[in-house]
Amino acid sequence: MPADIKDFQSYLEKTRAEEVKEQEATQSAAQATALHVDHVTQDPEWNIYLQKLQVHVDRMEAHREDCLVKVVQPAPADVHQAILMEYWKTQGFLSALDLAMKLPKMLMAESKGQA
Repeated sequence: MPADIKDFQSYLEKTRAEEVKEQEATQSAAQATALHVDHVTQDPEWNIYLQKLQVHVDRMEAHREDCLVKVVQPAPADVHQAILMEYWKTQGFLSALDLAMKLPKMLMAESKGQA
């Protein structure tokens, strides 16, 4: 029997509830996340932005470490290649997040230089 609109609505409500729960967990984790001294600004709004990014940095660093652990374990060549690809993808995300975290200080420095 094909799904009807009620099934679809319940699925959407369940999915949305999970997203809200995850977002609340991320927000509470962001409040507890310590920022690296190099990234802290004098602006509280930028610091909130940085805290939210730091949560993602911490997750990506943990994922990268997991990839490093898995890559040294014996596995078929295709699995090993997939782990290496995942490692480099994670490394790319970390590079982008690093740039995003440096951005507030760069913008503030530029605005002070032009003022």
